[in-house]
Amino acid sequence: MCALGRGPTEVGSCEWDPVPSIAVSGTGTVENVTRMIRDGALLTILVADPGSRIVLPDVRGNVAARERRFFIGVTSETGRYRRAELVSHSPVLYVFQVTIPRRRSVRLFIDSDLRITDSSGSPIETKQRSSRQVSPGSADRVTLDLRVNQQE
Repeated sequence: MCALGRGPTEVGSCEWDPVPSIAVSGTGTVENVTRMIRDGALLTILVADPGSRIVLPDVRGNVAARERRFFIGVTSETGRYRRAELVSHSPVLYVFQVTIPRRRSVRLFIDSDLRITDSSGSPIETKQRSSRQVSPGSADRVTLDLRVNQQE
């Protein structure tokens, strides 16, 4: 049983916090269960792809050019993962969004063989939990700029 947020900056009770188990047998009932909806922040991740290298998965998750695949999300301190949703794209810019808890840090997780950097040109680790932290503090929205670079 989970509480679900209604707005884009609300985080449901099962999305980031551990969910305790409650065993119910037969016709048993559950009473006095409290689930909280937390304030969240909408993280927008802009990915510039000037060489049009990214190949997104099809509806089944298959990628035609595996070495050019690009999956992006965030992980919590406890290892919970949330995939960022693609909200728009052009041949050279992809826009992803995910709601993250306020006043907590999350880390990027990018599954790709492509070389990714931040807006200052610093490399972002891929295929592992990145050292790049995102901390929204009390903000409702946070934007992160990334770039796909040509392979060396």
